[in-house]
Amino acid sequence: MSNSAAFPKLLLIIPILAAIPLGGCFSARGLPEIRTEPYPVIYRDDGVLRYGDKDDNVFVEVRRAQIPKEIGNLAIHYSALFPGGVKITPGDHEEYVTVAGNKAYKVVFRTSHLRKRKRLEGDTPPEDLPEGWSLHHMVDPSNGASIPVIHGPIVPREQILYLVEGKSYIYYIYMRADGASIEPAKKRFEKFLNEEIDYG
Repeated sequence: MSNSAAFPKLLLIIPILAAIPLGGCFSARGLPEIRTEPYPVIYRDDGVLRYGDKDDNVFVEVRRAQIPKEIGNLAIHYSALFPGGVKITPGDHEEYVTVAGNKAYKVVFRTSHLRKRKRLEGDTPPEDLPEGWSLHHMVDPSNGASIPVIHGPIVPREQILYLVEGKSYIYYIYMRADGASIEPAKKRFEKFLNEEIDYG
């Protein structure tokens, strides 16, 4: 066979070979251990998943980190395993528990309170505001324009964090919930923790 006859075949083979390593780049990202999503996904990356409801009253974040050779006390290694994780302060309740048969470190944070705010889309405020909400304006620092916002009531915020030790990974599972969403979110969170994650 001449070189000129082989050349077209090589042109066909090279793109196929080049495409093989790219397959992983377009594969699903996130955490395959999660069997059921607790809320709509708002962010997905390798080793990180974030969920939230449409009104931003519930937020759940799941991360994982490779287990070091000597893990010892989960509480001591928390900040090294998950830099940027929610800060634990005196007064937050800490304990060791079991989650789906796995050792876990649990933190229930002190209840805080906040005023809910929503920026309105467009320049025309709604005619009927929800009960407990009022119209206000803030100034856009970039152009000095007035931006309509609505302020809601002051509501409680509760936060819970678990570090769960699996076979190969430590899982960071965090939830925050506001106001009337707190109790339903806590029940959903406990089901998610105990029944819907395969701790690898």
